[in-house]
Formats: sequence, C-alpha cells, structure tokens
Amino acid sequence: MSSDARDPADQLFAFADALAEQPEPAAPARPLLRLLVLGAAGLTLALPVGDVREVLRVPPITRVPGAAANVAGVINLRGRVLPVLGLARALGLREHTLGPRSRILVIDHPGGALGLLCDSVSDLVRVPEDALVEPPAELRPPGGGVRAAVRHGDRWLLALDALALAGAGRQ
Repeated sequence: MSSDARDPADQLFAFADALAEQPEPAAPARPLLRLLVLGAAGLTLALPVGDVREVLRVPPITRVPGAAANVAGVINLRGRVLPVLGLARALGLREHTLGPRSRILVIDHPGGALGLLCDSVSDLVRVPEDALVEPPAELRPPGGGVRAAVRHGDRWLLALDALALAGAGRQ
C-alpha cells in the first residue's frame, strides 16, 4: 500500500508526530546595549558606545580662567579647541587625580564636541536594554548625570546621561 492510501487519521497523527519532533523556535533575542565601562572618583560608570566618538590619552590641559569648577580646561584636538569636563566634578564628587590610565572621552552634543575626563576606561560590555533600572539611592552621585543602573556580574554600572553631562559643562 502506498503512503497516500493510508487512513487520513494515520496521516494526521504522523503529521502531529513530525511537528512534535521539531525544535521549539528560539525566544526572540533581547536587544543588547553596548556600554563602555569607565571609572571616576571610585565609581564604576558606563556610557553607551554610540555616545562616544573617541577615547584619548590625556594631553596637556589648559585651564580656563573663570570657567565653571567642573570644567578641567581645554585641549587641542587636531587643531580644534575641545572643552574638557572633569567627570568626577560634574557628578558632584571629588577632583580628578590624573594618572597613566586617565582618559578623555569625546562625545557629541548639540553645542559641538566635548571631552569627559575620567580616571580610567576598562571594558566594553553588552547588557540587555531591559536590565536598566533606576539607580539605587546609595549609588547615585550628588551632581546627577546618571540615567540608569545595570547589574553586570558582581558590580553595578551607573549609565551616564551624556547630554545631561554636556549641559553641566555650560554652568
């Protein structure tokens, strides 16, 4: 007897068995956010990679008389003047101590480019976007500038708001 001559019920059961043997479709992937991990004043911070144009070693910084306390000064970036904001001071924390791991993160904002001076840049991580939460009160810096927090391994990363920080540089 050919398979076409089988009982219709048998064909239906064979079809159901074949479906049951197929693997379950994978759950849709959670969108991931790529974060650059940095440090300032003892905090572990992060900026979305898309907010960072480049990471620089710290060149000589020229102080600007009369500038806000959180403005570290300006640098020459390929012939252009780049204002540099001290990230720790912008967050309302203690002054930066420059060291060999200190870096300047160049970000874009509506007023142009701005440098953020940090103590270190240490990692690039991916975290699920839906894992971002309101930062715990005990981790929130007094000067603001943090938009969310995310648990990564055994540590909290405080996700910075680049536009809010850029606004702090104009005070």
